[in-house]
Amino acid sequence: MLSMIGRWWILSGCYLALTGRASVAELVAASLVGLAGVLIVPVLRTRASRPLVLHAPWLRLSARSAALIACDVVKVAGVLVQALRVRRTGRLVRKPGAVRHYRAPAAARRALAVTFTSISPNEFALDAHGDDLVVHQLA
Repeated sequence: MLSMIGRWWILSGCYLALTGRASVAELVAASLVGLAGVLIVPVLRTRASRPLVLHAPWLRLSARSAALIACDVVKVAGVLVQALRVRRTGRLVRKPGAVRHYRAPAAARRALAVTFTSISPNEFALDAHGDDLVVHQLA
Protein backbone atom coordinates (compact mmCIF):
# COMPACT_ATOMS: atom_id res chain seq x y z
CA MET A 1 0.00 0.00 0.00
CA LEU A 2 1.27 3.44 -0.88
CA SER A 3 2.27 5.80 1.85
CA MET A 4 0.65 9.21 2.12
CA ILE A 5 3.77 10.81 0.65
CA GLY A 6 3.63 8.43 -2.31
CA ARG A 7 -0.02 9.26 -2.92
CA TRP A 8 0.79 12.97 -2.66
CA TRP A 9 3.53 12.60 -5.31
CA ILE A 10 1.22 10.67 -7.63
CA LEU A 11 -1.67 13.14 -7.29
CA SER A 12 0.62 16.15 -7.70
CA GLY A 13 2.29 14.53 -10.70
CA CYS A 14 -1.08 13.83 -12.33
CA TYR A 15 -2.08 17.46 -11.83
CA LEU A 16 1.15 18.68 -13.45
CA ALA A 17 0.78 16.22 -16.32
CA LEU A 18 -2.73 17.51 -17.03
CA THR A 19 -1.73 21.18 -16.89
CA GLY A 20 1.29 20.71 -19.14
CA ARG A 21 3.28 23.46 -17.37
CA ALA A 22 5.79 23.57 -14.56
CA SER A 23 5.58 27.21 -13.50
CA VAL A 24 5.86 28.17 -9.84
CA ALA A 25 2.11 28.80 -9.62
CA GLU A 26 1.34 25.37 -11.09
CA LEU A 27 3.82 23.66 -8.75
CA VAL A 28 2.17 25.31 -5.74
CA ALA A 29 -1.30 24.40 -7.04
CA ALA A 30 -0.19 20.80 -7.69
CA SER A 31 1.17 20.53 -4.16
CA LEU A 32 -2.05 21.85 -2.66
CA VAL A 33 -4.28 19.66 -4.84
CA GLY A 34 -2.18 16.59 -4.01
CA LEU A 35 -2.36 17.41 -0.31
CA ALA A 36 -6.13 17.95 -0.46
CA GLY A 37 -6.55 14.61 -2.22
CA VAL A 38 -4.44 12.78 0.36
CA LEU A 39 -6.34 14.36 3.26
CA ILE A 40 -9.83 13.85 1.81
CA VAL A 41 -9.49 10.12 1.04
CA PRO A 42 -9.48 8.91 4.69
CA VAL A 43 -12.51 11.11 5.47
CA LEU A 44 -14.41 9.72 2.49
CA ARG A 45 -13.52 6.16 3.45
CA THR A 46 -14.92 6.54 6.95
CA ARG A 47 -18.11 8.31 5.83
CA ALA A 48 -18.93 6.13 2.82
CA SER A 49 -21.96 3.90 3.27
CA ARG A 50 -20.45 1.33 0.93
CA PRO A 51 -17.12 0.95 -0.88
CA LEU A 52 -16.70 2.17 -4.46
CA VAL A 53 -16.96 -0.74 -6.88
CA LEU A 54 -16.62 -0.38 -10.63
CA HIS A 55 -19.17 -2.58 -12.32
CA ALA A 56 -18.56 -4.47 -15.56
CA PRO A 57 -20.20 -1.92 -17.93
CA TRP A 58 -17.76 0.81 -16.88
CA LEU A 59 -14.77 -1.48 -17.33
CA ARG A 60 -16.05 -2.67 -20.71
CA LEU A 61 -16.74 0.89 -21.90
CA SER A 62 -13.35 2.08 -20.65
CA ALA A 63 -11.53 -0.73 -22.45
CA ARG A 64 -13.49 -0.05 -25.64
CA SER A 65 -12.75 3.69 -25.47
CA ALA A 66 -9.06 3.03 -24.86
CA ALA A 67 -8.93 0.69 -27.86
CA LEU A 68 -10.66 3.25 -30.11
CA ILE A 69 -8.30 5.99 -28.97
CA ALA A 70 -5.30 3.74 -29.63
CA CYS A 71 -6.56 3.09 -33.18
CA ASP A 72 -7.01 6.81 -33.74
CA VAL A 73 -3.50 7.52 -32.43
CA VAL A 74 -2.13 5.12 -35.05
CA LYS A 75 -4.20 6.82 -37.79
CA VAL A 76 -3.09 10.29 -36.74
CA ALA A 77 0.55 9.21 -36.55
CA GLY A 78 0.27 7.93 -40.13
CA VAL A 79 -1.25 11.22 -41.27
CA LEU A 80 1.51 13.18 -39.54
CA VAL A 81 4.17 11.09 -41.27
CA GLN A 82 2.45 11.72 -44.61
CA ALA A 83 2.22 15.43 -43.80
CA LEU A 84 6.01 15.56 -43.75
CA ARG A 85 5.94 14.64 -47.45
CA VAL A 86 2.63 16.05 -48.71
CA ARG A 87 0.52 18.85 -47.23
CA ARG A 88 -2.82 17.53 -45.93
CA THR A 89 -5.42 19.50 -44.02
CA GLY A 90 -8.09 16.95 -43.12
CA ARG A 91 -11.78 17.21 -43.95
CA LEU A 92 -15.10 18.25 -42.45
CA VAL A 93 -17.60 15.41 -42.00
CA ARG A 94 -21.25 15.50 -40.93
CA LYS A 95 -22.18 12.54 -38.73
CA PRO A 96 -25.97 12.11 -38.92
CA GLY A 97 -27.59 10.88 -35.72
CA ALA A 98 -24.40 11.06 -33.64
CA VAL A 99 -26.15 13.01 -30.90
CA ARG A 100 -29.25 10.84 -30.49
CA HIS A 101 -27.35 7.92 -28.87
CA TYR A 102 -27.37 9.60 -25.45
CA ARG A 103 -30.32 9.34 -23.03
CA ALA A 104 -30.45 12.88 -21.68
CA PRO A 105 -32.19 16.17 -22.40
CA ALA A 106 -31.26 17.73 -25.75
CA ALA A 107 -28.63 20.19 -24.46
CA ALA A 108 -26.95 17.49 -22.37
CA ARG A 109 -26.96 15.07 -25.34
CA ARG A 110 -25.20 17.63 -27.52
CA ALA A 111 -22.66 18.38 -24.79
CA LEU A 112 -21.91 14.67 -24.28
CA ALA A 113 -21.58 14.02 -28.01
CA VAL A 114 -19.24 16.98 -28.53
CA THR A 115 -17.12 16.09 -25.49
CA PHE A 116 -16.76 12.38 -26.19
CA THR A 117 -16.10 12.92 -29.90
CA SER A 118 -13.39 15.49 -29.20
CA ILE A 119 -11.49 13.07 -26.91
CA SER A 120 -10.46 11.10 -29.98
CA PRO A 121 -7.16 12.22 -31.55
CA ASN A 122 -8.57 11.81 -35.07
CA GLU A 123 -11.73 13.90 -34.67
CA PHE A 124 -12.67 17.23 -33.19
CA ALA A 125 -16.34 18.20 -32.89
CA LEU A 126 -17.02 21.63 -34.35
CA ASP A 127 -20.79 21.97 -34.11
CA ALA A 128 -23.96 20.06 -33.26
CA HIS A 129 -27.05 20.65 -35.43
CA GLY A 130 -30.06 18.82 -34.03
CA ASP A 131 -29.02 15.16 -33.99
CA ASP A 132 -26.12 15.70 -36.42
CA LEU A 133 -22.55 16.42 -35.46
CA VAL A 134 -20.00 18.25 -37.67
CA VAL A 135 -16.45 17.05 -37.02
CA HIS A 136 -13.00 17.72 -38.42
CA GLN A 137 -11.16 14.49 -39.23
CA LEU A 138 -7.44 14.28 -39.87
CA ALA A 139 -7.48 10.82 -41.43
